[in-house]
This record gives sequence, C-alpha cells and structure tokens, in this order.
Amino acid sequence: MTRAYDNAVDARYPSGRRNLIINGGFQVWQRGTSFSGDEYTADRWYAGLSGATATISQQSFTVGQTDVPGEPEYYLRFNVTGANDNVKIQQPIEDVRTAAGQTVTLSFWIKSTSAPTSLTPRFQQNFGSGGSTAVNTDGTTITGITSSWQKIERQVTIPSISGKTIGSASYFLLQLFNPNNETFDFDIANVQVELGNVATPFEHRSYGEELALCQRYYYNSHLDGDFSDYSGQIMVFAAGTSTFGATCTVATGREYPTTMRATPVVTLYHQDGTADAVYRVDTGGKITGVTAFAPTAKGFLYAYKANGFNTGYGYYYGYTADAEL
Repeated sequence: MTRAYDNAVDARYPSGRRNLIINGGFQVWQRGTSFSGDEYTADRWYAGLSGATATISQQSFTVGQTDVPGEPEYYLRFNVTGANDNVKIQQPIEDVRTAAGQTVTLSFWIKSTSAPTSLTPRFQQNFGSGGSTAVNTDGTTITGITSSWQKIERQVTIPSISGKTIGSASYFLLQLFNPNNETFDFDIANVQVELGNVATPFEHRSYGEELALCQRYYYNSHLDGDFSDYSGQIMVFAAGTSTFGATCTVATGREYPTTMRATPVVTLYHQDGTADAVYRVDTGGKITGVTAFAPTAKGFLYAYKANGFNTGYGYYYGYTADAEL
C-alpha cells in the first residue's frame, strides 16, 4: 500500500490538514504561560492533576537546534512535584464521530530530566450529554523516556460507534497519563494525531491560523496579557458638562473574532485580572454596573450606567469567552 493510502489523505482530511490536534506545536497561550491547577494551559490543552501538585509552563527552543526537526518555537513542560494517580495532559477533539472505526497514529517528541516510569496514551470516545457511556482505548505504554529528545509513535484502532447514541457536545479525547503515583517531569513538543497507520512529519500551521482555530473554543481580548492594544476590548464612554453631569444607561454589543463552538461563558475583567471591574483611562466620574448578557456563539450584549460626569471619560474592559468542551 502507498503512504498516501495508509494515511487516508482523502476529501475529508486532505493533505495539509492531517493533524486532528489543535495547537500541537504549543504556539498559542491565551491564558498565560505558567499554571498549577486542574485547568486549561496552552490553548486546547487541559492539565488534570487528580490531587497532585504540578507546574505546567511554556518553554522555548534554542534557535537553530536540530534535535526536534522543523525549527519549532515552543514546547510544554509538565513538572509534577506532588504525586497522585492519573495525572494527565489532554485535548478533546470536537465530535465523537472523529476517527470512529479507523486507525489513528499519535506522534510527538518528548524528553525528561526525571522521567515517569510510564505514560499511557489513551483515546476516549465521549458521547456527550445524554449519549452512550464513554469508551476508552489505550495504546501501547510509553517507557524509556530519556533526557534527550526522542520521537514517540503509537498506532491505535478506534472502535466503531455503531449502535451508540450521540448526545450534545460529544468529543474524541486524547490523554497522556501517568497511573503510577509518582513525581516526574517531561517536555513535550509537536503533538500530532492523524488518520492511518504511518506517522508523517508534523503539520506546521501559521500562528494566525492556529490562533483562529483556538479562538473557536476560547477567546481572550487581551491576547498574551497585552493591555496596550485596546482593539479587542470593550470601551464604555460617557460625557457631561460642567453644569449637568451625565446620567444614563447604555447597552450595546460585541462580536467575537470568529464564530465559537457553542454559546460561551463571557467574563468581564479589569486590567489587573479582577472580574467585573473597570479600567479607567481618565480620572473623574463614575461608570458602574457593567454586565455582559445574552451571549451567543457570535457575540454578546453588555450594558453599563454612567453617573455624574462633567466631561467626557472612557473606560476599557477586557473579556474572555469560553466555549471549551
């Protein structure tokens, strides 16, 4: 059989769209670059600690290194300092139909200074709310991780979903977990999941394309914590005179940069990270009661009250929209 046939490069998954993983090169970090809890870290990547303590952080490759091909810029470091079973890094891939009844190949690069005894690659078919019971399929256990970068490949046959009931928000989940109740660390780069039984070279996508794919699930108006760029923020403004202060209630709307997977949870926040607080560009006056409401997959409305202005003042809010699986 040919390589192209083995990897099912067909009309549904054409060449250039082989990788089912989003942000497999860890380029996008809208939430920050260091984490310590059960939470999303690099975009689309969730760290499950099961009671362990750990730090998950963004790391940069040395420019010109040749250990991992393709000149990647970033990798993810997972450092577990307090042990517990089932510590994992995972990504849900939208729609349980993905790869059903087919063979997939998982590949990535990994190294460690304090290696886990083993990592288990697991694929879960989660049928969503109201759907059938989830089905787990494990690949061959990964052992022998060293302090040098090495490429790992695993082929896994995913069960058919014939006879199953698919509910809402179903997904196909990749997990890499350690079941051994031990402390360890590892660095991981260029994660790819593709149809077929051969690992092809990592599919590079531009930062802009990867960001847009991530923003279908999560959007932060202050990308990378940059508050100097107001283009994605909400501005609230009121104006009055020296004789009559402004008193009004204003409602308006905001669209996300892309249609999201589902109606997100929208959270307003201040420059210092405080929820529902205003960043005041100028002094004087008072704007209160800024709230987001009626969110959809395309945008949301927000309202605020302005009281007691004797000149014009503008205020800025940041916001996040979360539609993760």
